[in-house]
Amino acid sequence: MTAKPKIEMLSWIVGSWRGSLGPLTVEEIWMPPLAGSMQMMIRLTSPEGLAMSEMLMIRETENESGFVLHLRQYSPALELLNGQDLHLEDIGFENVSFVAGEETQIRHLSYELIAEDHLKVVVTDSTGNPQTAELHRL
Repeated sequence: MTAKPKIEMLSWIVGSWRGSLGPLTVEEIWMPPLAGSMQMMIRLTSPEGLAMSEMLMIRETENESGFVLHLRQYSPALELLNGQDLHLEDIGFENVSFVAGEETQIRHLSYELIAEDHLKVVVTDSTGNPQTAELHRL
C-alpha cells in the first residue's frame, strides 16, 4: 500500500448477505461508509435458534495500516463473548483482510467479492483453523 486507504474503498460490501458457516446460517448487514467508518451486524443461527450476534466497525485511523476493525461477539443474552481489534493486512479492488495477534480468538479475517452477489468470508480462529462462509447478496 502506498497511500492510506479510505473507507469508501469498501463500498463493494455494502448490503445484506446470507449463507452458511458449517451448520450455522450467517446473515450480515453492512452499512455504507460514513464519517470514516463502516458498521456491520451479524446474526448466526442454528436449527436450535440464535447462536450468536456480532457487531463490527471498521474505521480509518492515523496509524500506518490506515484501518482498524473492532469486533464484538455476543451470546443470545447479549453477554460479551469476545471483544478484540484487528488491523488492516491488505486491501484490493474487491477484497480486504485483517490480522490480529496470536493470543486472540480470531487471528485473521478476510472478505472477497467473488461475483456481484457472492461474498467469501474466511475466519481463522485461535488454533489457526480457517473457516469459510459463502454468502449471497439478498
